[in-house]
Amino acid sequence: MSQTANTRRCPFCLDNNHCQAQTDHPCWCFSAEIPQALLQLLPPQSDKTCICSACIRTFQDNPQAFAAKYQQPPLPRC
Repeated sequence: MSQTANTRRCPFCLDNNHCQAQTDHPCWCFSAEIPQALLQLLPPQSDKTCICSACIRTFQDNPQAFAAKYQQPPLPRC
């Protein structure tokens, strides 16, 4: 059974990301500057949805605290 990402939810806080990329309206995310370090924290398979503006601001304010809260543990090596 495959799971599809809820494109309306931020992959970090799970709140509404207010993305309108799939609509006829311009979206705030098209002009947002998203730090590469924040993108690297995305959980696997979560790079298909927009990060909300609140999480982007929170990361920019304190990257270490944000990473400590949302960083995924490393996958075990086989």
